[in-house]
Amino acid sequence: MSVPAYIIIHMMRREKNKVAIVLLGEDFPKESNRKGRVRFAVTAALAVGSLLLTSCSGTSVALPDPDIKIYLLDLTGSGDVKNQFRLIQEDLGQDMTSESLGSPYEMNGPSLTKFYFVGTNSRALREFSLQDQQVAYDLFQYVDEKNNNTRTKKFWLLLSEKYQNYMIQKLEDAESVTKEQCLDDFNEIFLPTWSSVRVREAYSSFMCRMAVYSMSSYEELQQYIDAQSKPKEQRASDVFGALSKIESQVEKFQQKFIGSKIKVTLATDGDHNLGSNSPSNLRAKIQSSSDICALAEEYRKEFELSSLKENEKLEIDIRGISALTKGTGEYPRKLESFWNCFFPNK
Repeated sequence: MSVPAYIIIHMMRREKNKVAIVLLGEDFPKESNRKGRVRFAVTAALAVGSLLLTSCSGTSVALPDPDIKIYLLDLTGSGDVKNQFRLIQEDLGQDMTSESLGSPYEMNGPSLTKFYFVGTNSRALREFSLQDQQVAYDLFQYVDEKNNNTRTKKFWLLLSEKYQNYMIQKLEDAESVTKEQCLDDFNEIFLPTWSSVRVREAYSSFMCRMAVYSMSSYEELQQYIDAQSKPKEQRASDVFGALSKIESQVEKFQQKFIGSKIKVTLATDGDHNLGSNSPSNLRAKIQSSSDICALAEEYRKEFELSSLKENEKLEIDIRGISALTKGTGEYPRKLESFWNCFFPNK
């Protein structure tokens, strides 16, 4: 199975807000019009609607806690790995592009994206982080320290747009990115904006720390999925082991990032099966159960997953549940009912 090396991204049309400035510094973005005169512009690319600019004496802002996304992908043969990956592909693209840096003006933190897997021994399978979100905080601090509040906002919108567009292009082209290539790319991208070599180098360094990490991690993720989802590579489906691993990570995130909202997306059919002799297999239990919701609660207690429930800070999306490649009869419907009981809407 080969996972597609592209991401389909739906972007909103952008408007440019141009602001006339009288007193200028070397850090202010500039561009030339067709008559050769100098004009100054700022692109509000990631904002929805018009953003009002704060005054120089406005209140200082900070990036909120990260926007955390956790994906669980099933590598076993009970479902279609390629189709399960497609279910999360667009969301993943937004995490890595338009939502990556976050915005204190929209009260959105930078993206923090984690990947987990269902396999024979889910606890032993690798996990992946697709962003180094700390770099976004370091970048915002740098911008804020170098500028007043008005310029900080303008530059943050500008940098977010440039990073977003760069990542979109690289993901669509399925290109690997080296640090040297990335630095050259951003130096060229920033050349019409900043004449100072020092300023371009500083911002390019931040951009490339994020871009190279994300692109390298994404490429490694795809290679891992291809290798681990080959026929007979995963001989069992340890769904509850994977959920236990995720619950542990959610608890750590909730303690570290109090203000964060966490979304867990399950790209798995949910058919827990550890082999023909395992007493925890779902199929036999579900087919013989007279109360599927009571059975779901039994499994929750058995695998100690009591805290993995939706609340105002935790959303659980079960979009891939019951998508069995060999599902026939009543079992897929009952399997979906089981997981709807296991993860009831809040």
